[in-house]
Amino acid sequence: MMSQFLREGFDPGALGARIEQLANLIRPHVQADPNKPYTNAQFETAISASATAASAIVPFIRNRHAFLRSYLDAQAAATDIRLDELVTVNAGALRDEAGEADPWVKLYNPGPGPATIGGIYLTDDPAEPTKWAVPARRLADGEHLLVWLDGQASQGETHASFRAPAAGGTLYLYSTAVGLHAPLDRVTYGELTAGQSFRRVGLLGNQWVIASE
Repeated sequence: MMSQFLREGFDPGALGARIEQLANLIRPHVQADPNKPYTNAQFETAISASATAASAIVPFIRNRHAFLRSYLDAQAAATDIRLDELVTVNAGALRDEAGEADPWVKLYNPGPGPATIGGIYLTDDPAEPTKWAVPARRLADGEHLLVWLDGQASQGETHASFRAPAAGGTLYLYSTAVGLHAPLDRVTYGELTAGQSFRRVGLLGNQWVIASE
């Protein structure tokens, strides 16, 4: 959640722009206030992006963001990767390199930081946990990797060796980092029609719903 907060809310650039907007709105009133407990110069210092004073808001946000980003990045691991969205009947919104509208699944790195995928496997059969090795990739915090579930591994490294059935099934994600006795993640899905996807929703991504592709 903290990494999502940094991505979507606690952004120095966006907050700096908002602070400047509000400062411009109240500046005339601050300058006209005869009873304010600080000077006009102190007000300008507090909102300056280049100020070094402890009271400066933008530098505080920037420094805090840098500290949290560094801390969270150090906690990241390949086992952070999760299944995120699935399409079994592709209506053509996304097509592979060959122009084919094949089934696909998105793997997702929710954070806390960038993760290098290694020793991760995707399968539709828990008796064969290493059925297809996910290609080694570095996924940034919040980044997806789209994998084609078309059973055409010869078409490229992001094409799985098995096809997702339109009638429904279960996908499993295994990692050698935690052993192959239990999946890192899994999703059981029912029959989907053209243009539908099955995806995670909610603040923690702990619910799956059918949505438009």
